[in-house]
Amino acid sequence: MSNDIITTDLQSQSVNSGFVELYELDLGNGTILYFHPGVDETLNTVKFHRVGFPAENTNPSLVNEYLALPIMLEGIESNAEGSSNRPTLTIANVSSLLRSLLDDESFDFEDLIGTRITKRRTFEKYLNGGTDEATPFEFPVQTYLIDRVATESAISVIFELAAPFDVSGIKLPNRAVVGKYCSWLYQGYSLGKGGCVW
Repeated sequence: MSNDIITTDLQSQSVNSGFVELYELDLGNGTILYFHPGVDETLNTVKFHRVGFPAENTNPSLVNEYLALPIMLEGIESNAEGSSNRPTLTIANVSSLLRSLLDDESFDFEDLIGTRITKRRTFEKYLNGGTDEATPFEFPVQTYLIDRVATESAISVIFELAAPFDVSGIKLPNRAVVGKYCSWLYQGYSLGKGGCVW
């Protein structure tokens, strides 16, 4: 339902609100860093309510605060054939900022390999403090994993991303399947704890 409303906004003859990109870097240990590439020249932090929670809910834990950081995600494609594309994430080389946010003086960009980056897109009017903040709608979310550091310079760092299902060395469903043997039997059927007998 929410995508229908934001799509209707996009298809109107004049869009009365700026387009905003929001990025979430999930480090996997319960820490999530929130960034945006800048909404205006002041580069203030912006707030966005978690989708599904209306803005009149005053619980601060339901609002994410995004810091301004030069960040750009390029090369996203939707193909039904061939291998999945490898988009790139470019951020400013601000390791000192990330060290302070993570409270880790030994932080290196290589530490981000395997972490999840989520890109959210919405209109400025749906941000906290916008004209329609009571309805925090957004476009479909895009999620990728940081696969490797492609380039690092004094100005920027470019990461190569992979789709969550396109990472080498990962087994699904994360366990070895052995032919003609039931995995439930390994879990203790003989002790009354398994699920099947064949």
